[in-house]
Amino acid sequence: LDTLGAVLAGKERFLEAEAALKEAASIAPPVDKQGLKEIYGHLTELYKKTKDGAKEKETREILDSLK
Repeated sequence: LDTLGAVLAGKERFLEAEAALKEAASIAPPVDKQGLKEIYGHLTELYKKTKDGAKEKETREILDSLK
């Protein structure tokens, strides 16, 4: 789902990309820090592309907490 979300974002299908990435985040095991970093990294990029500063900030904070 993470890869699907990234591909959809690249094709500017932002709503579908967001849904796929959020689903990926919800089913990823909490111990899979690397996987979660990838997902939240892609979500952060998505929100940057769509100029959604509030969501970008929120996902960046989650991403930073995973380091």
